[in-house]
Amino acid sequence: MAELSYFWVLAGSINGVVTPDLRVSFPHLYFFIFFIAHSGLVIGALYAVFGLKLYPRKWAVPRVILLSQLYFLSALIIDFLFRANYGYLMEKPNSPSLIDHLGVWPIYLINMQLIGSVLFCILYLPFYFKNKTNEQH
Repeated sequence: MAELSYFWVLAGSINGVVTPDLRVSFPHLYFFIFFIAHSGLVIGALYAVFGLKLYPRKWAVPRVILLSQLYFLSALIIDFLFRANYGYLMEKPNSPSLIDHLGVWPIYLINMQLIGSVLFCILYLPFYFKNKTNEQH
């Protein structure tokens, strides 16, 4: 679970903090709730990995990509059935975001998945090199 939260939170929540989709601004209560929650997720994921030393294991990236696809398909079905937009799978956010540069629907969904997979690989690199160093000793 720490593995999954490390990859999902760092690949996703940081984008939420950098390009928030808020209908309110400072000093509205929801503004604070949004930033505290998203920042708390980042801190929690980093603490699990670096504080508790729950490092991503070998084959973490393929596992997380597979789980991401399961989430993606489940959320897409739920969004369709309930006319929701969780994960911006049905339409782009109202506020400007990085998703604006990924093409039109449904092309941006494919690009989001590809970029997410690349980010997962990048996030795994420190642990890949750490494991390589440990194997040599």
